[in-house]
Amino acid sequence: MITTIENGSGWRGASRLAVGRALLVAGRPLSAAELGIAVGTHQSNVKKIADQMAQEGLLHRRRAVRASAKRGRAPTTYELVADERGNVEAIVEEDSSPGLLSRGQQLVVASIPGSKVADLRRVTAQVGPASEMEWVALVDGEPQECFMAFEGDQAVDRANDLMAQLAAAEIHCRRATVAQILLGHRFASGRSGTH
Repeated sequence: MITTIENGSGWRGASRLAVGRALLVAGRPLSAAELGIAVGTHQSNVKKIADQMAQEGLLHRRRAVRASAKRGRAPTTYELVADERGNVEAIVEEDSSPGLLSRGQQLVVASIPGSKVADLRRVTAQVGPASEMEWVALVDGEPQECFMAFEGDQAVDRANDLMAQLAAAEIHCRRATVAQILLGHRFASGRSGTH
């Protein structure tokens, strides 16, 4: 996803929200290089916006501590100001960006009859992979289902870890990989390349 760096204040603007979302998902401070990868733009561009956000009090900017005796300066890292975390979470949840499917995402689909909803919340709150989920969608139906999406190099491992915890709690689940995303008319016309 390529994100355009925009000027603005607060959390208005796709770039600022992309930076906030990347920091929420990571759950740890990120360098400009890491933010650039997460946001989909060059690190120098994302550094400009992150520095501006730090000046406005939205982010903390810190010099990272080197773990070894490497030469050169340690990179600057950025993290959400504690008071801003809730603001970013609320905006991201209202925004349509959570729930977007992308090729390669791993989806864990859990069947949750009414009696299992509390168990599902308890399990996801206790396991590490839950904090690394891209998004969660609750789907009403018979039975109700919960879709939990993982992205990145460790997506399969994180999805499998969560599935093991759900199975231990006797919550039926399965994993699927998003293979292709098409416009409806392309799929219906048979021009999708999918049989």
